[in-house]
Amino acid sequence: MTWRSLLRVVDFQELLTSQAALADRLAAEGPAGVQSPEAQTLQAGFNLLAKVLFTQRANVRDLHDLAWLDHLVVAHGGGLAKTWEGERSREAWEALAESRGRLGQLVPRRGPSWTSVPLTGVAGLSDLKLECGATPAVRAGAVPHEELLELASETAHAHAPHAEGRVALEDVHRLAVAARKIGSESVALVYAASVFDSA
Repeated sequence: MTWRSLLRVVDFQELLTSQAALADRLAAEGPAGVQSPEAQTLQAGFNLLAKVLFTQRANVRDLHDLAWLDHLVVAHGGGLAKTWEGERSREAWEALAESRGRLGQLVPRRGPSWTSVPLTGVAGLSDLKLECGATPAVRAGAVPHEELLELASETAHAHAPHAEGRVALEDVHRLAVAARKIGSESVALVYAASVFDSA
């Protein structure tokens, strides 16, 4: 079993309007490429976006998958993000899950709690509801644009017991400040972690 996590600034307005681009990329794969891993990923991403647009909400698993979809497919690894793997990093993030306030919302210990991100002109939605929480296999949390100043303030003065935790706090602070400067209300800082079978 392998643990990995992603801290990413996600513009949900852009992400939710990327469904057509995913469909175009899938069509470009042609009949021969339908069974390729890339085509399967594109199809899964297309279906996830369709589900989220239809339900107007993203549960913990959806939020986790949306962050990774944005990171690996839609933005191709670009943008403001950082990833972690390994037991020491997992322990550092588990310690941060003990936090309260906005940091506790970003790295939830349990769940569910809900937050929302404002949208304009995306399938008639005025906002997207995001579930923050943790299951045995997945943890996902989000801090929307309007709450990023509070998160940046919390993390500027927070302390962690070991080096990995201090680095994680610095990264949260850096990305919260950067996301706040973007100025789009549809932006949120998202944390997504999971345990998966690496075999």
